[in-house]
Amino acid sequence: QVAWPKSLELMALLRFKLAGYNIGVIRNPKCASTSTISYILQACGVKFDKNGELPNYTKFTNLLGKDSYIGRRKPFNNYEKELLECDFRIAVWRNPIEKLSSGYAHCIAHQFIKETSLDMFLENYNVICKKSNVNVWDHCSPNSTHLGTDKRIFTHIYNHKEVDTHLLPMLRVWSGNPIIKQHMRPGNKATQISPSNEQIEKMKSLMEIDYKVGWN
Repeated sequence: QVAWPKSLELMALLRFKLAGYNIGVIRNPKCASTSTISYILQACGVKFDKNGELPNYTKFTNLLGKDSYIGRRKPFNNYEKELLECDFRIAVWRNPIEKLSSGYAHCIAHQFIKETSLDMFLENYNVICKKSNVNVWDHCSPNSTHLGTDKRIFTHIYNHKEVDTHLLPMLRVWSGNPIIKQHMRPGNKATQISPSNEQIEKMKSLMEIDYKVGWN
């Protein structure tokens, strides 16, 4: 099991208001988080061109205010109080093997990890994550790093594949605004990987906390 250093546990809480309710959504990287941010902004009345640039942290805070996106690179328990103050609390998770595979591919594509095979990365996971750009921790960490270890605090829990089929329609109903569906970013398909059975077993051991908590 990975011993996550508290100073490097990452999380962000997206906060916004719709239909008179205070809503909190945990930003969990590699779990349709960019699409989720886009849908929240559109629900709040921000219009996007279908082929326009996808939103990011800076755009989110510029449009909804600095208090709408709280925290970066701090432990989950630093945000639990603010999350529990929300009327609705939403978590989006992903199968741990898919999440780690996608995180590794993302970090290779963006050169957060350089010249490192998947086998080498998995074998030296803790060392590479600690010595590399903090984005490696962010994108390759278990769901539990971002969502915590108690699923009961959430009012809505979605697999990342349900963002378009469940979260988007719900935001449409709450807001009454049209929301344009986002598509996979260019280049994402090219960076997808298919781990071997041996690599999958190693990944399961590295993401063990997710299986214990139920983020799987």
